Amino acid sequence: MHGAKADNLKLLLESNFNVPSFIVRKTYSDIHDISTLQLDPPFILRSSFSCEDSSSHAFAGIFESYAPIYTHADLKYAVNICEEQTTEKYTHYKDLHNLDIGKLEKKYILQEFIVGDFSGVCFTKHHNNECYFEIIPGINEPLVQGEIKKPFCFGIDRETTKLKIYSFYGGENYLGVSEKKKQSTRFESLFFEEDILINFSDLLYKKCREIEGILDKAQDIEFTVRGGTIYILQSRDITSKS
Repeated sequence: MHGAKADNLKLLLESNFNVPSFIVRKTYSDIHDISTLQLDPPFILRSSFSCEDSSSHAFAGIFESYAPIYTHADLKYAVNICEEQTTEKYTHYKDLHNLDIGKLEKKYILQEFIVGDFSGVCFTKHHNNECYFEIIPGINEPLVQGEIKKPFCFGIDRETTKLKIYSFYGGENYLGVSEKKKQSTRFESLFFEEDILINFSDLLYKKCREIEGILDKAQDIEFTVRGGTIYILQSRDITSKS
């Protein structure tokens, strides 16, 4: 067992979903030599702690991911930050649920970093029996970290598959990174049009419902789309203690 996050990714990969290649390791010393990895940079580092993304505690949005990682120095810095995890929201969540984090097994996912044309999250069972989506141009991190206030939002009825649009994207020409990182980003601005997403919504819906069926529970799914290909970045059970 590598933690629910890594285990779910492995299961989806075995089920022929497009999952960016990844490895799971315990410490920086296990992954410090990037040149020996059978992965192509850039990378993203994600946590996969033993109770994270579990059926009882999702830790959704608590542990940040770090990207892009190109060098040994990038990787060492990212692992050190993940080891500390002393942010206010992390401490609040731990105390709120009376968790002894010292007893958790810590592992890390080093994954190929896909820069999508657009990215988003899907809650396969939302209010009004909908499959609900939030989407932004570029990469997913600004959305899952709460930096985007007006993503493109729509729902698809789980019984009738009728599409309902709730809001259009309210941002400017967005690079897919937060304002404070725009000057240092290595990626160019990506094209984003809502009519493309509307036409693509049926395929997204079917893929996410398939994942729900494989994992046998309503899912909170993160994905990115590049060149018409859907990549599943992670999938966790929807819990009341997210």
